[in-house]
Amino acid sequence: MDPLATCDAKQRERAVRQEDAFKASISMDALNKQKAMMCTNTTKRMLCPKELSTGLAGTCVGALAECFTTALEMTNYKAAKELKCAAGEKYCDQQGICLGWHTQCAPANMCSGATPYRCASWACAADAAGCEAGIQPPACGAGEQRCPDGLCYPENGGLLACIYYGTQWDGCPPGTMQCKGGERGVCASDEASCANKVGCAWPLIKCGWKRDPSTGKPKQDPTSGKLVPDCQTNCSVGLGPPVAAPPMRPPKDITQALDPRTGGQLEAKSQDGRNSAVKIQMPTNAFKVGDRFDKPVNFSITSVPDSLVQHGPFAKHFERGALLGALITIQPSAEVDIVGGMTLDIPMLDSFANSDDAKCRLFLQNSKMLAIKDINNVSEVPESLGTCVKGDMPGCWCRANLTHFSTFAVVDDTVNYYFHKKLLFT
Repeated sequence: MDPLATCDAKQRERAVRQEDAFKASISMDALNKQKAMMCTNTTKRMLCPKELSTGLAGTCVGALAECFTTALEMTNYKAAKELKCAAGEKYCDQQGICLGWHTQCAPANMCSGATPYRCASWACAADAAGCEAGIQPPACGAGEQRCPDGLCYPENGGLLACIYYGTQWDGCPPGTMQCKGGERGVCASDEASCANKVGCAWPLIKCGWKRDPSTGKPKQDPTSGKLVPDCQTNCSVGLGPPVAAPPMRPPKDITQALDPRTGGQLEAKSQDGRNSAVKIQMPTNAFKVGDRFDKPVNFSITSVPDSLVQHGPFAKHFERGALLGALITIQPSAEVDIVGGMTLDIPMLDSFANSDDAKCRLFLQNSKMLAIKDINNVSEVPESLGTCVKGDMPGCWCRANLTHFSTFAVVDDTVNYYFHKKLLFT
């Protein structure tokens, strides 16, 4: 194939993806503002599609399945939804827009507070009994399952099939609840199961693993051989005050231009706006577009829904407790060639790492930054960008040199080695 034509095709794909990322960010801001005004009941924070022909159009519900009162309404909406967008796109029910398959629609809200349990309808309840007492949407047929958009799809593939159909969620899937003592997205059927899974019984919370102060590596229980969780009443990470919840810092979506002629930086705050979540820094002439160093490029930083943390390419790292922070997606508006000097910093959300500079450096020696090209490709194997180094950010951050743009995560290599060795010899 003509190299020029290939380059042009990549440029067009990049432009479409970046446009989608920007459109998704704008629509999410608008959706959140609309929910803040309309959905005053904290148990009903999902918006029914405006296109519904029933009186529930645009109203607040606990789950999108509650937007349908009959199976016929559900079937008719699904048929109309499938015709709304062009090939290679999906329709976002709450936002009312079409996005490419590489960009996520608004996910199902996280269950929390007094209603931490996820029902089969994707509504939230205090527990499984509370689901039975709640609104009962039209049932799915034999061999079908309900996905976060409230519609029924073939059950082959389980939750991965829901992701394949373009639906996502934050928090936990049906039949489970958010474990109070665990990181966001750590789920179990009840509190007793949570204590066993997390290793800390609520009200204690897991703030990482207990570590050897001389090596920075996780400690193992001398009797069981298992890694020992660091259970505390609150977690101290970075420069902020201790928090009574396990740390997790997904970024608030942001798009900003960077110009290779001047260099610069792009920093995204956490979704609560209190902390930095990620930072890109570059000197002059750090990247080029084609052969040009004089073309500014828009860069979008976006968060990743919990469904893709739990079931995507980084799932095994998450399940092992090896992830050291939120996943970060960075998308440029053009196909760029990184010449050198671009760095990415991600904060280490671990109490040990943030206790002093020496412990941070020990911690980083055991940590790596990983990257994948497409977060939606659940079978993709992450590649290593190398061992973390400490940059100039206050607190303990992992810095790596950028060679391309994709989705990034930082993992504890010693935790992964422990589970790999355990798998080999058990």
